[in-house]
This record gives sequence, structure tokens and C-alpha cells, in this order.
Amino acid sequence: MLDRPRIVVTLHGPEQAAQEEPTWASFDTYLDAVRLAGGDPVPLDPTASDTERREALATMDGLLLPGGADLDPALYGEEPHPAVAVEGERDDLELAAWTAARELGVPIFGVCRGFQAINVFSGGRLVQHLDGHDSPTSAPQAHPLHLDPGSRLAAILGETEPLRRTEVNSYHHQAVRPDDLAPGLVASARRRRAGRSVGGGRSG
Repeated sequence: MLDRPRIVVTLHGPEQAAQEEPTWASFDTYLDAVRLAGGDPVPLDPTASDTERREALATMDGLLLPGGADLDPALYGEEPHPAVAVEGERDDLELAAWTAARELGVPIFGVCRGFQAINVFSGGRLVQHLDGHDSPTSAPQAHPLHLDPGSRLAAILGETEPLRRTEVNSYHHQAVRPDDLAPGLVASARRRRAGRSVGGGRSG
């Protein structure tokens, strides 16, 4: 039997978890999803020792960056908007993990904040705040998502032919506009066909 791939999953620290509403306090669903997909999740949070970090990052077969607090706008050269809430220690952890994953050449998957982290770490920027787009987990906002029919994502989601449109939930107040996308990254889906944002999230 082949070994299950080791997937590092970055988590928020205990202090941040204590501040989150129950839906975001635990990341167990991410770990369970990795197991169900055949992987061996390796949780890593900002309290991990240097030795634990080095071992996890040196032996990973993939990296999952989940949702969570906002990225520090200083990472893309901006002053923070009053609505921004950051977790600096997690930013440092995820930047190190992303850098290690790039050096190893292993896949990186970002969900919500994680998608934004990939963009920022790659040299892109974020829209720091969208009025009316920070919804509680008890009432997620649904909106249409238009997919590039030629993308790998559209092919994966379509049963018999590429999926062109779907609906997703979000709890976000940030986004990535086409002009904010990092060099080398390609948007596979957009909230609007000719809209300003290609995605967003505070926690996902």
C-alpha cells in the first residue's frame, strides 16, 4: 500500500481561536476532509516549535491554507483599513509554509483566506473591505460564481461538460480584483463576468 500523502494544514493559534465564533473556533472539518480524500493531515499552528515546523515543512507532500483572520496589509504595502483584523503570527507561519512548498514543488490549496494568502505571497494585493459583505456564519451570503469553461476547475466540477456557473456561500469582506492578481496567477472563476472581484474571504 502506498503511503498516504502528508498534507500540512495551517491553523490559527489558541488566542485567535478563542476570539472566533464557534463555527471558526475549530478546523477539524479541514483535517477530516484531508483524511477523506486519502491524505494524512499534519496540523501546524503558530505555537509549534521551530523543530516541529522544520520537520513538518520538510516532509510535506502538499499544503492546505484554510480560512481565518485577515492578512496584514503591510504584506502588500498598505495601511490597514479599520475593519481589518489580523493574526500576525499566522501570517509568518503561512508565509514560511508557502515558501517551503514552492521550494519543494508540492501542491498548494488555499480556501478563502488561504486563497488570498497565495495571491499576496505571490506579489498580489487585496481589496481590504467591501461594505455589506461581512456576514455571520448563521446567515451566509450566497452569490453566483462564473467559471472559465476552459479551466481545470470547470472540468472538475462539471459532470458531463465544463461547468460554467455555480453558486457559493461566503462570509467575506475582502476580495481580489483582476488588477490585484499576482503575476503568474490565473483566475478560474469570478463573482461577476465583468466584475471587479475574482474572490474574497475573511474566513472560509
